[in-house]
Formats: sequence, structure tokens, C-alpha cells
Amino acid sequence: MTEPPVAAAESSIEQAVVRLEDMLKGGQFAAALSGAEALLNEAPTNRDALYILAVSQRFLHRIPDALGTLARLERLHPNFTRLY
Repeated sequence: MTEPPVAAAESSIEQAVVRLEDMLKGGQFAAALSGAEALLNEAPTNRDALYILAVSQRFLHRIPDALGTLARLERLHPNFTRLY
């Protein structure tokens, strides 16, 4: 039995998030930033991608960008616990 297209897309996004989280854990902030930006092109409101983008920006000393990303994340997902 094959997965419906929506489930396959969600699975693909979830797999990408796991890879990006691994990059963060490994200190690969530039790669995580690039990957998060690419993922956000595909899924612009994905909370995990937004969070990874903000964390990457922070570690790359792009503080104004990180704060802007966090503001976007808060607008889209105000109850996301990692915001606080």
C-alpha cells in the first residue's frame, strides 16, 4: 500500500527537520540555516523549520535576523513552547 501524497510530503518534511536538528547538534549552523531556508520555501509555516532557522541565525551572530524569525514564529505558532 502506498502513502497518499500529503502523507508522503509530511513525512519528507519531518525527515528534513530531523536532518536539520542533527546539523544543529553537530554545530553545522550554516548548513542548518541553508537547509531551513530551503525547507521554508516548501513549507513556509513549518514551526520546526522556523525554530531551526532562528537558532542557526543566533549561532551565526545574526541576532536581528534571529529575532525577526522568532517574531514570525510567534505570529504563526503563538503556543509553541520553545519560544519561551
